[in-house]
Amino acid sequence: MSGVAFILELRRGAFILPLGFLAVVSGWGQQSPYSSIKRPRVLMHSGCGSQPAEFPRRAMAVTLTALNMPAVYIEDLSLLTPENLSHFDIFINSGSVDSITPDQEKAVYDFVQNGGSFLALHNASAGGPVGGLWEKLVGGRFQKHPPPYLMKVHVTEAGRQSPITKGVEDFEVVDEHHFVSYLFEPAPPGIGPEGPLQTSFWTGAPHVLFESDSVDNTIDPELARYGAFAKNGVTSLIGGWWREEGKGRMVFFAPGHTAEVMNHPMMQRLYQNALKWLAREN
Repeated sequence: MSGVAFILELRRGAFILPLGFLAVVSGWGQQSPYSSIKRPRVLMHSGCGSQPAEFPRRAMAVTLTALNMPAVYIEDLSLLTPENLSHFDIFINSGSVDSITPDQEKAVYDFVQNGGSFLALHNASAGGPVGGLWEKLVGGRFQKHPPPYLMKVHVTEAGRQSPITKGVEDFEVVDEHHFVSYLFEPAPPGIGPEGPLQTSFWTGAPHVLFESDSVDNTIDPELARYGAFAKNGVTSLIGGWWREEGKGRMVFFAPGHTAEVMNHPMMQRLYQNALKWLAREN
């Protein structure tokens, strides 16, 4: 039926439509998250010496657009105040916080404790005083990273139980392999939380989402130090975790040094799933 004929039929009161057309019409206005203007508002801080602010901002803009979440992007840490954070539901940090002040640490910590959500990416584990509120909130501290090499992101058994990994398949990327001390779970007997190798012990912890396994770390000058943690040249480290903190929530992802990594389809899916979980939409 042509468009003109269809219009004439409507004018005559005939409403016999193809089933396919009805299926399309029935979906109009029903797509979440586009069915409401009351969307979670997001504040994102990015930028540090080794990672320009632009590409993390652009990569997350893709994610946030897909979720219809309005966002404000900043590079100045001094803007992290209780008043500014009060206008947002989710805070994303991908930049260095070496210069964060105690007042700014407390502002973000209180934001989460009082019901806000926090997505910590890549460099978010680097900075802030040892034992401070920022470290407590992130749940880990950056120790080191070798030069970029091929690594595989592998979802853990516990991680598969979380909506954050829904639809995520194991994948490989060339990235900085961040060694981050994990502070959420109790340390195994005789093992302290400090040190670049300690993350290997927590890959099966309940809050861990995925681990990152080195595929080729032969260029790492400290490979010999890995010992039993680097069987056949493979080092397995924690790559992501989640946590409910006070009335709020947080998620940390270690991968993400380059635009290619952040725009990988599986990373984008992790970002979307995490933001939905942080916004309590899944």
